[in-house]
Amino acid sequence: MTLNTMGLRLRYLRQKRGWSIKEAARYSGIPAENITEWERDRSLPTVDMLAKLSEVYGGDIDFLLQGPKESPRKLSLEACLLLNEAYRSLNADEQRKVVEALEKMIEEYKKEVTDQ
Repeated sequence: MTLNTMGLRLRYLRQKRGWSIKEAARYSGIPAENITEWERDRSLPTVDMLAKLSEVYGGDIDFLLQGPKESPRKLSLEACLLLNEAYRSLNADEQRKVVEALEKMIEEYKKEVTDQ
């Protein structure tokens, strides 16, 4: 799903919680009609309502305003060569630890992107 509008992001966070619009209204104290209008991109919530929804949905206001974080930029060829050189200068145990650390970082990044 492309989350390119605030309405889609609001719907995504609500559905991620497994809530209907009525449930979201009950938990947030915001009228269901307002939530429906916002999710359909017919109007935008005020800053106060946005903060409240972010808190209730467990989301991030930046995510609601801007969407998912962009993927990291690609490394330049020079940066790749420097990393490769540094990696090759390590012994086998050090290389294994680097690979394990990178795998852990990648998993954490994937989880962070998926959780948004």
